[in-house]
Amino acid sequence: MYCGKCGQETADINKPCPNCGDKTIRYEHPQIEREPAVPDAQKKKRALFEPARRKKNRGVLFLIIIVAAIVLFYNSTDGAGSPEDAVRKLNDAFRSNNVGAMIEFTTYNETCQKALGNSLYNVKELKSQLEKAYQNKVRGDKKLTITGTYKPSGIELEQIAERLKMFFENLDNIEEIEIVKTREVTGSEEKDRTYYCLKISGRWYVSVELLQSDMLV
Repeated sequence: MYCGKCGQETADINKPCPNCGDKTIRYEHPQIEREPAVPDAQKKKRALFEPARRKKNRGVLFLIIIVAAIVLFYNSTDGAGSPEDAVRKLNDAFRSNNVGAMIEFTTYNETCQKALGNSLYNVKELKSQLEKAYQNKVRGDKKLTITGTYKPSGIELEQIAERLKMFFENLDNIEEIEIVKTREVTGSEEKDRTYYCLKISGRWYVSVELLQSDMLV
C-alpha cells in the first residue's frame, strides 16, 4: 500500500502515513507521480543551508553589478580621467578636426553645461556650428609637451572663478580645478599655452571659456 499524498509505502492502512502523517486513502498502485520520500533529517539539512545559498547568490549578483558599474565608469566617453589626458585628447581633436571629440573633452560637453547651469545649451546646434567652422580647416603637425600641472589657489583661483561666472550660473558642481602648462611646436613655431581643466562628475574637461583665443581658430 502507498500513501495517497506523498506516495510513501506503508503496510498498515489503518494508521497515518509514517512519512507525512496524512490519513487519506491508500492505493495498492499509487495514482500520483511522487518524488522519493525525503527523510526528516535531510529536510532539516536542506532548510539549514537554503538561506546561505540565497545569500551567496545575492552576493554574486551584487558583485556583478559593481563590476559592471566600474567598467562603465572607466569606459565612459564623457571627459577624461586626468587633466593632462583631457588636454592631449583636445589637441588630437583639433589636429583631426574631430568636432565630436572637441565637445567630448571640453566644457562644450552637455554634462558640463547642465552641471554649471546653462539651461539654453543645445548640443545639436553647437555641433552644427563647429562642423561649419572646422570643415576645411588645415592644421600642421603639432608636437605637444606637457611642462607642468598644478592646482590654483588664493587670488589666482578667485580670478578663475570670476571669469567662469561670466559664462555659468552655478560653479558649485566644479569638484576641482587644475592648470596644465604645455609647449607646442608646429614646424619652426613654438608656443607655450595654458589650459584650465575642470573636474565635474568625476571626469576632467578643458574649459573652452578660458582657452586662449587663437586655439579656437
